[in-house]
Amino acid sequence: NSNHVALPDKKPALERAITLFIYLLPLTALVYWPPMMYTFEESKGFWVVAIADVLFLLLAIRFAVANGSLPRIGRIGWSLIAFVSVLFFTSALGINFAYSFWGDAARVTGLFYWAHLLVLFFVLTSILQTRRQWHRFLAFSVGVACTVAAFQTLYLLDVYTIPGSRGGAMIGTSNDLSVYLLFHVFFALFLAVSKTEKKFNVIAFT
Repeated sequence: NSNHVALPDKKPALERAITLFIYLLPLTALVYWPPMMYTFEESKGFWVVAIADVLFLLLAIRFAVANGSLPRIGRIGWSLIAFVSVLFFTSALGINFAYSFWGDAARVTGLFYWAHLLVLFFVLTSILQTRRQWHRFLAFSVGVACTVAAFQTLYLLDVYTIPGSRGGAMIGTSNDLSVYLLFHVFFALFLAVSKTEKKFNVIAFT
């Protein structure tokens, strides 16, 4: 039929949107909002929850409209589902279910937050399926960590101080910063020894 108009393929657009929000996750380390009671922890928690909600919505649209497939649940996936289920069960039997569900804003814990982390796990494993995709994601995260380390260096040199920071740049405390950077040291080492593109190796060695 010459009058037939082909509908645009929604799947590539959805994939790009999902990938965009996935790459917003490493930027969590740079997020902080001084008006909040807990400037660093609470703002980061809201940032992660918001991204998880958007990604869940995009995956639902991908499945319903673009004929996408549901995420596969492997052994690790089932283990995490079991872990969150145990958290729900113990929270239901606790003294204050509301507190167990919402958690403490200063620590960004609670069943609500763990459920969102579970969603993020399935999003990452369903979208980042190749070694090259994971290398790109980790390289971007290492780049963000280098930015955080640069701000911390400026703090140690008394050049720039982030308001409210307790010696941990945008992360908050020096203990939290050391754990964050230690993870990325191992990510960088992984990229350096892996057979990745040259630009990823440059980022890792940097």
